[in-house]
Amino acid sequence: MAAKNVLNLTANKAKEYFLKEENYSNILLPSYFTFQNLLRKIDKKLQNKELKTFFVNNRIPPSSYDNVNYIIYNNKDGCYAWRPLQLLNPIVYVALVNYITQDDIWKLIKNRFKKFQANENILSKAIPVLNLPKRNQKASQISNWWNEVEQLSIEQTLDYSYLFLTDITDCYGSIYTHVITWALHGKEIAKRAVKDKTIKLEGNNIDFLIRQMTCGQTNGIPQGSVLMDFIAEIVLGYADLLLSEKLQANGIDEYKIIRYRDDYRIFVNNTQTGNQIIKFLTEVMIDLGFKLNATKTQKTEDIIEGSLKKDKLYRISHLEDLYKFCPNKGNLQKQIIRIYDFSKKFPNSGSLQSLLTEYNKNLKFTKNDKNIIPVISVAFHIAYNNPRVYPTIAAIIGKSLAYITDFDKRFNIIYKIKNKLQEKPNTEYMEIWLQRIAYNDDYFQSYNSNICNLVINESNHPIWNIDWVSDSLKKIVKNTPIIDYDVLENLDSEIREEEINIFYYDD
Repeated sequence: MAAKNVLNLTANKAKEYFLKEENYSNILLPSYFTFQNLLRKIDKKLQNKELKTFFVNNRIPPSSYDNVNYIIYNNKDGCYAWRPLQLLNPIVYVALVNYITQDDIWKLIKNRFKKFQANENILSKAIPVLNLPKRNQKASQISNWWNEVEQLSIEQTLDYSYLFLTDITDCYGSIYTHVITWALHGKEIAKRAVKDKTIKLEGNNIDFLIRQMTCGQTNGIPQGSVLMDFIAEIVLGYADLLLSEKLQANGIDEYKIIRYRDDYRIFVNNTQTGNQIIKFLTEVMIDLGFKLNATKTQKTEDIIEGSLKKDKLYRISHLEDLYKFCPNKGNLQKQIIRIYDFSKKFPNSGSLQSLLTEYNKNLKFTKNDKNIIPVISVAFHIAYNNPRVYPTIAAIIGKSLAYITDFDKRFNIIYKIKNKLQEKPNTEYMEIWLQRIAYNDDYFQSYNSNICNLVINESNHPIWNIDWVSDSLKKIVKNTPIIDYDVLENLDSEIREEEINIFYYDD
């Protein structure tokens, strides 16, 4: 049975869902960061009023300012593929949530999704799901991937002979915001509304609110929240509809497409049909401002192998024995070196994250063990080239440091890591987690990251630009901490499993 998703909710329940802090930001941050109270206070203040009500002098929009969102530049591959993760401006965020969860607008959105999903041969599995029992939001979404994408893909081997794989290049960064209006109302009506200002469309207001966060730009939506994942699904669902219409018009009906966000799996019984579908999908994407990733577009007759990510298949085949024996002095180094070798083959992969999470669970030294620094060195080098695993590597380093009794030695290790990070641009995310393990020993009093300096200064200078907003809302943002100092005061250098393992559940 498929997991329930946000479209199963009423408008009021959808608002509650999007205003949960775990859905406001799906960036994994140390446990002392908290946004729930701020979101609640802003929501109480806005009370479904238009955002324009709160512009300074009712005329200067946030799109006129830089840094409306707080951007943490990260990279996908440890090299030059930069990915801006964003803590959305909470005022604009709450305004957008309030707008789309009005009864009539939420009904419009749900009805459009019914149309997007009318073709049973094209399945979208990326609608944000509701939390599964004993799972948080992120874990629930990943579980949904396993059950509704990988498992369902493997099942298709009984009905189809070929699998075509493709995805969209820089999907979120390429979304043309005006397409949101096309998706909700149809392209012709949206175009007519551009000329006829008496036509008021809800999609244009959603487009407007998103552009308030991005200096008015029409290309790209922010990454880092479940809400933006949902907005992306509105656009990609529209693409599903357009593709369905093209396939129907050309008499193509023997296929199955499983889409997870920008990742397409196309199942067919002959290669000619697969090539035709790729052709029509390419045409749809070009019309919407997207490009398919030519380097990732491929065909295979082995549907089972093609349905599983290569890193997962390799891990199952080669590394199932990694934790067969209890850790000892020799094993700890061998295990981390084997994981390092895996990271070279499959950088920034989900399986790398899984291997490191399990390694951290089993990690145990004796005091001042000579193996500690080599393990830290290898672990940091893995993180240096795999930004996805920063939090877990920070946990491994923090736990290892706890076995070193010499303060100066611990300080020297952290100091070297901090200096090494400065050699690579855009490592703020690692610096945030480095601060988490260094904070208790008060190693450093200055950081390059504004959000790190917020932690050590015990002030609440906003990390978002709010110069455009009314004094009453400024006061709320400035006087509502996003740092829980009670949690901060009780920290030690060891990062608990529940802080970094999204599948952790304490019975």
